[in-house]
Amino acid sequence: MPWVAIFTQSCFATVADIPGIFGPVPVISPSPAGDISKYLKSRPSDFVHPGIWHTHEDLERIRNGVLEDKDPWASTYAVFSKDSYSLATYEMKGPKPVISRGSVSNYTSFASDARAAWQNALMWYITKDDAHWNRSTSILDSWGSIPVDIIGTDRSLLIGLDGDLFVNAAEIMRWEGNWTESRARWQGGSGFSIQLYWLFSSQSIPIGQANYGMASIKALLSFAVYLDDVTLYNYAINEYLNNPCAGLYSFFEPETGQSSESGRDQSHAMSGLGWVAQAARVAQSQGSDLYSQGDNLLLKGAEYPIDCCKTPKNGWSIKAPTFIPHFNRYKAKHHLPLCFFTYYHYQNHHFNQCYDVF
Repeated sequence: MPWVAIFTQSCFATVADIPGIFGPVPVISPSPAGDISKYLKSRPSDFVHPGIWHTHEDLERIRNGVLEDKDPWASTYAVFSKDSYSLATYEMKGPKPVISRGSVSNYTSFASDARAAWQNALMWYITKDDAHWNRSTSILDSWGSIPVDIIGTDRSLLIGLDGDLFVNAAEIMRWEGNWTESRARWQGGSGFSIQLYWLFSSQSIPIGQANYGMASIKALLSFAVYLDDVTLYNYAINEYLNNPCAGLYSFFEPETGQSSESGRDQSHAMSGLGWVAQAARVAQSQGSDLYSQGDNLLLKGAEYPIDCCKTPKNGWSIKAPTFIPHFNRYKAKHHLPLCFFTYYHYQNHHFNQCYDVF
C-alpha cells in the first residue's frame, strides 16, 4: 500500500498573520485507505463555499421545499421554526472570557448560543428575515471576540461539538449573508477567525481516542474550510483515514462494522457514528467521497447498531461482559436522526436500495 506523508507550509490560509500550527506529519505506517492525495487541498482557492454541512445547493433545496410547501421540508420547518433556538428573540447566554468543560463547567452558555446562531442562520436563509440575520451574527461577533481561553478535561468535546455548530453558522452568514467579522482587517484582526485558530483549532490538534477523537477530527475539517486552511484540512483528512484509534478504519471493524464504542453503551456508539458521518459530509461538500472508503465501511457502521437494536434480547449467540447492555439497546430511537443522515446519503448517491435495517 502507498505510504502517507503530508507536508505543510506556514500560513497557507487566508488569514495572513497566523503562523502555521503544525509541523510536517511524519510517515508512520502504510495507509489502509490507499492513496489519499485525491482528498487533499493544494491551495486556499481549492475550497468550496459555503461548504461545511450545507452547500448553496443544499440551502436552496431546503428553502424552496419550504416555500413550495413540499415535504419533508415543510413539515420539518413547521417544527424547527418554533424551537426556542430558532427564534430571533432568543436571548444570548454569553459570551464569557473563559469557557470550561470538565470538573468545573460553564460551557452550556456557549453550547446554547452556538446552537441559536446556527438555527437562526438557517432561519434567515429560509425566510430572509433580517431579525434572524441580526441574531445569528451578533452571537458570532460576541463569542468571536470576548473569550480568551478554553479549558477543562473535556474541552476537546466542547470544541468538537459546539464549536462545530458555531463555525457552521459563520459559514452560512459569511458566504450567503455577506456578514463581515467584527474587527476583521486584511492584515489580520482579533475577531472570529483568530478565535478559530488560537482557541479552537490549536486545542483540537491532539486527537483523542475513538469517538472523542472523531469529534475533534470532524470539527477540524469544518474549521479548515471556513479558514481556507490547506494545512489544517489535509491534517484532518489524514487523521480521519489513518489515526490508529479514532480514524475510520480503527473506529469500525472492517468486516462487521462494529464500533469500538459498542462495548460501552448505545449512546456513545451512535453519537460516534454521527460524528464520522458529519466528517464525511464536510468532505462531500468539498467534492470528495469519503463515504465509499473501506467498501462503504460507514454504512456497515450504521447497520451494525441498528441491527443489534432490532434483535430480541436473547437473539445474539455471542456472550461477553462488554456487550451492549439489554436495557441500553432499545434507546436507538433517540439517535435515529444520525442513522437517517447516513442512510440518506447512501440511498441517494451509492445504491438504489440500502439494507432494510432502518
